Amino acid sequence: MYFGVMARCIGLIILVSLLGSCSGEKTTQEEPSLPLIDGFQSYSLDIKAEEIGLSELIKSIEITRLEETPESLLGYVRQIEFYQNQMIVPGSEGNIYIFSEGGDFIRKINRKGEGPEEYSGWNDVWLQNGQICLFTYDQHIKRYDVEGNFISTDRVPQNATHLHPFNGGYALDMNYSLTNDSLKYMVAILDSEMKVSNTFLPFEKFPDFGISMSNKSVFPVGDDVFFLQLGKDSVYKIGADSLMPYIHYDFGEDWYFQPGVEFNTMMMVEAEKSGQVWFMNNRIGENYIYLRAVSGAPAHNFFIDRRSKSTVKIDDSSYADQRYGISSIGWDGDDFLFTMQSTQLESLLGKLDENQYQFIGSANLDMIESSENPVLVRMKLKESSTW
Repeated sequence: MYFGVMARCIGLIILVSLLGSCSGEKTTQEEPSLPLIDGFQSYSLDIKAEEIGLSELIKSIEITRLEETPESLLGYVRQIEFYQNQMIVPGSEGNIYIFSEGGDFIRKINRKGEGPEEYSGWNDVWLQNGQICLFTYDQHIKRYDVEGNFISTDRVPQNATHLHPFNGGYALDMNYSLTNDSLKYMVAILDSEMKVSNTFLPFEKFPDFGISMSNKSVFPVGDDVFFLQLGKDSVYKIGADSLMPYIHYDFGEDWYFQPGVEFNTMMMVEAEKSGQVWFMNNRIGENYIYLRAVSGAPAHNFFIDRRSKSTVKIDDSSYADQRYGISSIGWDGDDFLFTMQSTQLESLLGKLDENQYQFIGSANLDMIESSENPVLVRMKLKESSTW
């Protein structure tokens, strides 16, 4: 698990980069829709609950290698976008990698630089109309085709931390920054002309220090866009004229931000000592949710069945004191997609029957273990009645 905090107002810099996040959030071939389960949902979660091993929750898995070449050396993969039988993988150092659906390396894109068609880095990456879109550090949206050719750019006139397309414009996480230089709201909506059309979640005062997540706090599920704020235990559904609580993760007394608890320069130390949950990363699907809750090390991982409200705490230990280096990607229907380090795959397969796993393409275990690149795993869960 990788996490941290980025301070803007003082010299404290700690990077939040939780497993699975992508800087992101998700992404699968088709975003799940939410036709069956709508309205406010609350789930009771117990960080002290008995754990069930990851292998015991697996009905079956498909394994796709991400080919290692001198041009495609990957670290941790926390986001994958799927487009026309290709996988688009944002990496580090300004690199974006393109693989075939079978995991063969196709090309690397890198437009890092200071020119008008380049970027110094990004806060968010998403795919829209077949274009790779970046929300860059300098508050621009830059678009490229899958060959890496520059298409267009727009300046974002607000100091947002994260954003995502919404209703022809964008939904912004303002993260305690002023909107239009004077308004104190956590969420702002920009219209198609990049003008503020609405604001939500007012705040009264600035925290003692600036804090933000590298995980995408504004994220899509189907045609809807949601917001998960650091320090809050609820996911909000963003509408054109409203921001409504949609999902509540109820940790009871094990939630750190009880009434009266505020952000301050000692918060991280106090939160870690408390043993209470202070940070979450979620992947919401049509019928299931994957939730990672941080209260220290190791973190607490859950699957939630949205239909029955059943929850299970996942034991992600591989052997001895080691844990699988899992990075959640998201849901494709009821399939859970994640990446893990290739060196840990054998340990997982050793806990499964041979008829429970399948390699995609020409890959095999020896080929995967000889690579330092992570592997992509597509997991079908056992029914929640067996949890």
